[in-house]
Amino acid sequence: MTPEEKLCSRWWRIRNSAGVLWPILTAGVLGCVVFLFRGIKSKTTSWIIMGAVFGLIDLGIMVGMQFVDMGTKSNPAKTPAASVMSTVVFVNWVASMVMAFVINKKWLLWKARHGQPWYAGTPAAPAVRTTSAVNAGGLAKAFDTPTVSGGPAPVEVGRPGPVDVNVASSGDLQRLGLDAPTADRIILTRDQNQGFPNFEQMVAAVGVPPHQLLAVREQLAFGARPAASEPSRRLFD
Repeated sequence: MTPEEKLCSRWWRIRNSAGVLWPILTAGVLGCVVFLFRGIKSKTTSWIIMGAVFGLIDLGIMVGMQFVDMGTKSNPAKTPAASVMSTVVFVNWVASMVMAFVINKKWLLWKARHGQPWYAGTPAAPAVRTTSAVNAGGLAKAFDTPTVSGGPAPVEVGRPGPVDVNVASSGDLQRLGLDAPTADRIILTRDQNQGFPNFEQMVAAVGVPPHQLLAVREQLAFGARPAASEPSRRLFD
């Protein structure tokens, strides 16, 4: 399976998201294990630090509970110390669950490439093909980039050429089948980043789930990136 196919597979995403269950099922006590494992596996320093911090908090909770009378399940203690400890345990539980879900998306992106970001690499952008209009005699001629022999390359009849994302408007992208919010987000992010070099880095920068854009990948091209001094294009035609 390619990285894109893995990310589009619901079963693959669910299977590789099992780590979020650790903080949920252990009341946050073992959430640090997931953060440390994923951080060490992917060599992500921020996740390792997060795991160490939650590990220290978990250790502090376990030590503190040895000195605080929490009572029993049927008759919990109502002392100030017990209330503080219960609050700390609950906040730690919620925080570890939230962080587990936050890093899970980035973990899936890394996991899809088995050790490197799934968007790594710079694959060549698809060549833009153009077709000429049919002449008065009914004979159509297609012109494309010259081949090695110098003759014109064949073109798929009836299929529109790719849209250059670096100069397209939101309307151009919507005509390919993208919804308006996604198209607008691509244009805004493009202007902020002064263009995209390829499809993979566009997906990474925009933050749209890859499967939403795979359907139009072959219809997108990435030409020359606009200079910083050029004014941004309008979102709509």
